Amino acid sequence: MAKTILVADENPKIRKLLCELFESEQDYDICAEATNGQEAIDLALGCRRHLIILDLLMPVMDGLTAARELKRLMPDVPIILFTQCADLGRHMPGSNLPAECVVSRSETKELMTHVRSLIPVSISMKFRALRSQYSQRVPRILKLAAFLRGYLTIQRYPLRHRFFSLIDAFDELVEVCFQDRASIERSPFTSG
Repeated sequence: MAKTILVADENPKIRKLLCELFESEQDYDICAEATNGQEAIDLALGCRRHLIILDLLMPVMDGLTAARELKRLMPDVPIILFTQCADLGRHMPGSNLPAECVVSRSETKELMTHVRSLIPVSISMKFRALRSQYSQRVPRILKLAAFLRGYLTIQRYPLRHRFFSLIDAFDELVEVCFQDRASIERSPFTSG
């Protein structure tokens, strides 16, 4: 199960950008979107969230006030202020800032680094995600494996013929497991 994130920003383009960013990440999902601080508090109380990302400047209730209230209500949930005012952390002492970090909107890579450090994904979670991703391919893989096992034990075909058939079957097996080159590169089995 993916870690869930609540996003609060008055700008729909920024919310869309964040949603797209987390959709591309297999281990993280957006559980709710808010347009102001008060809505973020209401949604945070009603959904299962592992992290909250707030803009600093929002209508109704600003991000700083919302972060203070969220920390009072749920002190264990990490908060990131994702704002144009990224130097806010330098102007406020760490104890007064109700968020774990402040990240500039221009630093989306840095945002993902902070998200991964605040709510890391366990290896077992990655394994479950892979298992569900490939569960529909398992019957075909098992059928191919049975074919290969049986084919290699047949002695009536010349060894050369069996070898090339084995290579073809192996190529098909790889194609079934990894539908495209990108999934091969993302696979934890190929990372070194």
